[in-house]
Amino acid sequence: MESPTQPTHRFPGEFLDELRTRVRLEQLAEGYLDLKPAGAGRIKALCPLHSERTPSFTINTAWGRFHCFGCGADGDAIDFLMQVDGVSFVEAVTDLAHRAGLSLPDNASTTDDYPKRQQIRATLDAAQSILHQWLFTHPAARPARDFLRSRNFTADHAAHWGIGYNPPNGNALINALIEAGHPLERQLAAGTAKQSEHRTYDAFRGRLVWPVHDPQGRLVGFTGRDLSGRAHAKYLNTGTTDLFHKGELLYGFDKARQAMLSTRQVFVVEGQTDVMAMSAAGMTNTVAASGTAFTTAQADLLASRIGDGGQIVVAFDNDEAGRKATWALFHACQRFTTHITAIDLAGYGAKADPCDVRTTSGDAALLEASETRRPVLQLLLDADIAGCDLSTPEGKVEATRRVENRLAAVHSSVLRREYQRWAADRIGVDDGDIRFPATISMPRTHDSTEPAHQLADAEATVAAFLISRPTQAARLLQQHGTDAYGLLPGAVAELVDMSTTMFPDGRPKEGEDADLWSTVMTDVVEPEHYPALWQIAFTEAPTIADIEDTIPRLLRRRLLQRQVALQQQISEGVGDSLELLRQLAKVNERLRGCA
Repeated sequence: MESPTQPTHRFPGEFLDELRTRVRLEQLAEGYLDLKPAGAGRIKALCPLHSERTPSFTINTAWGRFHCFGCGADGDAIDFLMQVDGVSFVEAVTDLAHRAGLSLPDNASTTDDYPKRQQIRATLDAAQSILHQWLFTHPAARPARDFLRSRNFTADHAAHWGIGYNPPNGNALINALIEAGHPLERQLAAGTAKQSEHRTYDAFRGRLVWPVHDPQGRLVGFTGRDLSGRAHAKYLNTGTTDLFHKGELLYGFDKARQAMLSTRQVFVVEGQTDVMAMSAAGMTNTVAASGTAFTTAQADLLASRIGDGGQIVVAFDNDEAGRKATWALFHACQRFTTHITAIDLAGYGAKADPCDVRTTSGDAALLEASETRRPVLQLLLDADIAGCDLSTPEGKVEATRRVENRLAAVHSSVLRREYQRWAADRIGVDDGDIRFPATISMPRTHDSTEPAHQLADAEATVAAFLISRPTQAARLLQQHGTDAYGLLPGAVAELVDMSTTMFPDGRPKEGEDADLWSTVMTDVVEPEHYPALWQIAFTEAPTIADIEDTIPRLLRRRLLQRQVALQQQISEGVGDSLELLRQLAKVNERLRGCA
């Protein structure tokens, strides 16, 4: 069945059908997920698209489709690559065609930006190959080799991370790339070259250079370290390009993602040499923010690998800049985990980092040091308080103010309460002297007939029952004095109506009839409701005995939601108050009947 969500007009339908036949979704997913059997024709795994602790990502091997009961994601092999790797439709199809050994059809149409991105990638790959070779062969590269050697990194380490060197000559790389067939215009687009008013020059001249990859492992840019001590900036990143967006990347993520997935833990450090040091010591689940303030996009990358409640271990410098970076990370990641700690490297110097520890004391020492941790919130609050003179009332007031400001931004009420007590004791004041909002304000909800893209388990179960056993379902609903619209979001109830009207004997489960149901339903259902459709399709229909308790519970839940919405409309003076009161009276009467 053709994925309804994709812009298939770019490739002939026959080609896409052949592609989906040749590429088995479960085999494709093996490179990303830890797959477990989940019954006949089904496989489960932790969802790669949202953080979770129990597997809700399901692959139906007969259909060649996936569905996540946790976040609602669904689709075929093309959708899988697009959503997991964050690539375009054209890129996903091209990737799968390469895996399947298929040539793209001559009449395939692609967007104008796709060939451009492919050309940029080719230029970046060529630049990395040249720079890496120069690290070992160029006469001017000796300081770069000495730098790596002084930090106990070998040629094998340099090869593993693809490190290179750009000579100080202003256009050595430009000339080498032009000779290799990469014009200056493309080098500027790739960010390997820069242009001033009067000249063009190598962006990373005179620097030791690390290649930077996106989460899928594709080269997108570079980070260069000055070795002369004369540059304005010690570290320089590729400027923003079509491929390089600094705030959406984590250095080393592509190499760390499998270890992060298996351990549900990640170490976050400041720079490239710290990632190399941690990895060399055995902690391959290490990434670096590379000098950027930690962003929600970077937090999403971590959440996709370690899941809800996963462990984040920070190893930033113990200075003001390091604490600001630590706070930014905590603030971005607290929505999916509070297990955020910091490595204590104070025994190796006030500003020691993981690379320093490994350089001076070896891999074993760094591994041991990584086990000495403190909760980052405690570390930050301690620094807030340490900056105040607690021997004076004024100093205690200032410390209290700093703690209040910090805790006010913490989402967890448990953390706020416990650290309120801890900080009060540390400052020498009463718990009540530290005040902050007791709750985080949440947006008000309104009743809506629009379905959430993710249905509750009970809603999906009831809908699956209704479309699978329409005759039995009609009798049961009549007994409870309700219908699909009384149990489900409006658009989902319409979906059920469509299925039972066109398939009065129930949704077929096997063979050509099952494919027919899928084809018909994707034709009549609006695309925005596909997530709900596929969640229902992947839900096993229960027996009458199993559903009898679910229907009254779901009915009561919907009535309570309606009650709250009506009460809110009345209190806000929205609509005809008399009519709203009549509706509320009816809802209350129904609630008493199903209590």
